Amino acid sequence: MAFTTPEKARIRHALGYPQVYRFEDPRLEGALDTVGQDVDAVAIVQDLLAKIDDVRTKVHNVALGSAGLKALDKGDVELYGKNEQTAGMRAIGRGYCAELSGLFGIPLGTDIFGEAGYTGDRWAQSNGRSRFSGLCGLG
Repeated sequence: MAFTTPEKARIRHALGYPQVYRFEDPRLEGALDTVGQDVDAVAIVQDLLAKIDDVRTKVHNVALGSAGLKALDKGDVELYGKNEQTAGMRAIGRGYCAELSGLFGIPLGTDIFGEAGYTGDRWAQSNGRSRFSGLCGLG
């Protein structure tokens, strides 16, 4: 039972790897194929993906639901500090991503529960490949 194309996209996302450069990371793509052939491992991955989606939804709903409002008492407004409101849920999500990372034997590329976003092409360097390793020089 191989992973579906949408499952592969979700796995890449959870591990923090960009979709646009997937052809440059044969280690991750090979792991997707190898793990996808193990029915028991596929079930574990599908469960982790569902848990990650659940955490992301909860983080989103909690943050939007209160708009950062911690307390409102007689005209005094108290707001949550940065990430204080969802820090525990984000930590749980990071744990699920770490489990996925361990199962695939692939380091996390980007923290999808963080705020940094894409951190550049350092992920390509971690597998020993340069983005331009396949190009030959002129002259």
